[in-house]
Amino acid sequence: DVVWSEKWTNFEKWVSENYLPGIDKLVELFVEKLNEGVILGIVPFLGILRALLFKKNPSPPCGAGSTSFAISTDGRILACPIAVSEDWAYLGDITNTTPLEIKGKVTINEPCISCSYYHVCGGRCLYAYKEKLWGIDGFKKICNITTYTIDKLKMHLNDIKALLEDNIVKGEELYYPKFNNTTEIIP
Repeated sequence: DVVWSEKWTNFEKWVSENYLPGIDKLVELFVEKLNEGVILGIVPFLGILRALLFKKNPSPPCGAGSTSFAISTDGRILACPIAVSEDWAYLGDITNTTPLEIKGKVTINEPCISCSYYHVCGGRCLYAYKEKLWGIDGFKKICNITTYTIDKLKMHLNDIKALLEDNIVKGEELYYPKFNNTTEIIP
């Protein structure tokens, strides 16, 4: 529920004492299972590994506003299915708007596009990027959690590549998502 509720008063303490140690344990379990040939369906890990091993993630990773759009029951075309009343998300309507008119209309920009992790996280969630409900400082705190998670998986990248080479894990099974299913693959 990070960013979707009121700003937490002890967020930093919770992150350092609970969340990041939990990420450490989860990454270890994930890699342990990979060594056994089992791919756990932990979507953020799979999405991160896709970007590190196969191809960079799109921006945003779910495709909101770039490769996927929401059509509301009144015919409005929205960049994001969550952003039903935000002006930035309105791209037109199905009666009067062509696909060419909406392409590239809503994008993620700074501070994300200059970041060395951008090819992996794709700027994270479009809605969180646009709204910054916790302000830019809160946004950056969540970025730190994302980069921490990416770095934890990067630490095992050579081992994971070896598992792929040895056919213990199949690339097509590790590649997620195979098609844009609009899952928020980067938290």
